[in-house]
Amino acid sequence: MNWLDLLWIPAALLALHQGQRLKACLFVLACAIMLRLQIQLMQEIGYPTGFFDVLQNDLYTRGLITYSAFILVFFLLSYASPKVDKFVFVAASITTFIAAFCVSLGVMAL
Repeated sequence: MNWLDLLWIPAALLALHQGQRLKACLFVLACAIMLRLQIQLMQEIGYPTGFFDVLQNDLYTRGLITYSAFILVFFLLSYASPKVDKFVFVAASITTFIAAFCVSLGVMAL
């Protein structure tokens, strides 16, 4: 169960257009690594259930749901724009990654 988010990689290889597959796989891998780093940070500073302990789920489940939602939106937008310039695609990937990080940080704090 700890590597469930890596199932997005085969989905990226199967569902996206030819020029987008590698970048989408790297996006999923970056999200998976960042999820684990955020969980480790929260546990190391002494808040294994979040700062406010509002949500009853563990950190992995919260982060998995948050990052999976962002990955799904990223895939849908990527599929809808097959002929976008590669620099615009990378910029959109970075922007989506930063947004996913910020939202997941907020969700993990709850």
